[in-house]
Amino acid sequence: MKQVIQDILPSSYIIPQNGDGKTTNKKSKAVINEKQVDSMVELAIKKDADFKRVIKRLKQKFKGRDQVKREIKKDVILYAQNKWPITFSRVFEIQMLSGPLIDEIQFGNISVGRDKIRFYATDTFILLSELNYSEVTEIIGDHDPVLNYHHYTLQTVYGDYTFTLPMGADLGILLNLIHKNLKEKSTLAIAQKDYKPTKRGGGKLELLRGDIIVLDSESKNNVAAGVMTGVNDRTNREGEFPVDIVYIIPCTSKPESKVLRGLVLHVMKRAVDLNQDIEPQDHINLHTLEAYAQKYFRSRKTTAWYYEATDIKGPLLHRFDGQVELSAKAVSMFRAIMAYAMMTPVERKKIVQSDLDSIFDYAFEKNRALKEELYCQLVKQLTFCPDLKIETRIWELLWLLTGVLVPGKILFHHVTLFLRSSSNPVALECYNRIQKIQRQGERVRGPHVIECSANVNRVKIRQYVYFPNGHEQDFVVESTTKASELVSNICRELKFVPSSANGLSLYLETNKQQVSIPSNTYFFDFLTQLRGHDKKKLDYKIYFRRKLWIDIIPGDDKQADSIVHFYQEKDNYLLGLHKLEVEEAANLAALLGRADRGKGAPEANLSNFVPAYLVKATSQSDWAKKIYAATSNIRDVNEEDAKVRFLKHVAAWSTYGTTMYPIKNDTESEFPEDIYICINQNGVEIVDANTKESLSKYPYYNLNYNSNAISIFLEVHMGRSSKKYTFDTEIGDIIGDLIDDYMKIAEHEGKQDD
Repeated sequence: MKQVIQDILPSSYIIPQNGDGKTTNKKSKAVINEKQVDSMVELAIKKDADFKRVIKRLKQKFKGRDQVKREIKKDVILYAQNKWPITFSRVFEIQMLSGPLIDEIQFGNISVGRDKIRFYATDTFILLSELNYSEVTEIIGDHDPVLNYHHYTLQTVYGDYTFTLPMGADLGILLNLIHKNLKEKSTLAIAQKDYKPTKRGGGKLELLRGDIIVLDSESKNNVAAGVMTGVNDRTNREGEFPVDIVYIIPCTSKPESKVLRGLVLHVMKRAVDLNQDIEPQDHINLHTLEAYAQKYFRSRKTTAWYYEATDIKGPLLHRFDGQVELSAKAVSMFRAIMAYAMMTPVERKKIVQSDLDSIFDYAFEKNRALKEELYCQLVKQLTFCPDLKIETRIWELLWLLTGVLVPGKILFHHVTLFLRSSSNPVALECYNRIQKIQRQGERVRGPHVIECSANVNRVKIRQYVYFPNGHEQDFVVESTTKASELVSNICRELKFVPSSANGLSLYLETNKQQVSIPSNTYFFDFLTQLRGHDKKKLDYKIYFRRKLWIDIIPGDDKQADSIVHFYQEKDNYLLGLHKLEVEEAANLAALLGRADRGKGAPEANLSNFVPAYLVKATSQSDWAKKIYAATSNIRDVNEEDAKVRFLKHVAAWSTYGTTMYPIKNDTESEFPEDIYICINQNGVEIVDANTKESLSKYPYYNLNYNSNAISIFLEVHMGRSSKKYTFDTEIGDIIGDLIDDYMKIAEHEGKQDD
């Protein structure tokens, strides 16, 4: 209201503070009411009759309360939009790939607002850069259907911003929609090339490349006809010109002169670039396979070791002379390489596993005899390659190969020299990958299509991992990442005590079951292995939990207790895998109620807090009384402390940290039909599933085992004799895997004691 009054009243008029006629030399900051306005009218009439009309306008505007409210709301919103633009924007988390911000952030946020595009730091939301839509000349988007990543490049007058994000289709739709709408409303354009009408006059507008045109408001109606109308800012002449020769600036008002100059230069440069061919990369001081070829290649031609556009007639290496089968595979491998290099852009968006297998599978056969042939073929085709597109794609294949296999010592020397001498930025990545694989050991399977897609799109592979507490988080996985390395990365990210990593494991879940990923196995090798011979797409999830419970003391690592240990032991407890009485169960239910408040009150939801076999041990009302009494004793205990208290209570049981497998016993008459095979750090135990009574215990030093997909076989040594048990189960391999891990630890500890 103050602004309204200031806009209407003359600056020379002195506003009274109240109706008593007293005045001040300063403008009033008080809220003016109707009584004050009336006194102002009377005072104004006395001093200046001509001012009566102005005051009436003020009074009339004040009385239109709804209108004033709307204006105030509008002012507040405009102020908020300028003050806190991110609140009125759509925000996306992105990974920067290149551009002006690449040295400042790797991961950040992009906010798309009504007026600008802004880039922020991830954690602090500090503004790093902002772009007016008029500065963005083109929005280029691409989608990787395998990883479901979207990649965008914003071409601007200051350089290109390239970034990627998962499931980011909305970002592209939003950016293009705003860009399109602004162009439709724009009244400014830039000539992308010269336009000289065949006949002077006739309503045609002559243009030179870089001229700025002020568009006629009605010219948009003629776009369908291929012409527009406007005024040349340089000549001040008006006329028609073809639509396709101008770039329309996405703006509603004239950009700053600096931006306008930048746009003109950018558009002119782009016009030049469209008429230029892409030149291949120069190869200066490049180490080649020339010397290696003289000794190890079949052909003595000088062209044998550099790029060849036609198919090879046989393998490059002379070691395959006379080996018809391997020679044929070498030729097929070369053809598959060139087929990959010649893929159309549409085909590259649909790269499948078989495209890679046709190249790499041969290198893993027969003691990997063809792996050096594959290295030679790729390096040969990269040497003096005249086609940049083909060269780029063969670099992609070499990048994949250096992450799975290492050539023999002599060829390894030449390959590393080739990589170190190449000016291609991918060469350094390949060099680092081959060095790491040489240290860690080769992969047992070829590259996975996920690795290929990530490399093609220049993004990191981010694998979602699911935790026992129901949360999920993504972590970076590379071609050279082993399961143990990923476990360590997860523990470091979640701030676990370093020693807690021992015994934690990754589990891969398919539609059938969960399988533990061996710690020394490459992550992508395991994925490829589970995919099977049919090579169908594998739908899976990765879970993170404790596999081995070796001296896990509650409270030593509260972070691991809170995220992993508590939820695993709670699940075992509620499944009825432990033996306990009602009073003890009521106390634990009270702790569970404190630790997991999202489940509701324990006394009202017994199934979420009490083992199923105990629920009917007493009445509902009795459970409520006991749990309420137990809860009253721990009112000051917070959620995290309740988790630790629960674990400390359970840790006193012999079944703490035990993995229990339900078995339907049809083979061993010594045991009842329903049993549990229980495995922990002390050994293997057979437990009656109904009574929870222990039937037999076998320490690892007295035990041998064998397992397969349909059974588990146990051999127990008792002095000079032994006893054998066979249990039929579809999880025999899983049980055997856990026993094997515990036995290795027991064996290692036994050697240390010696």
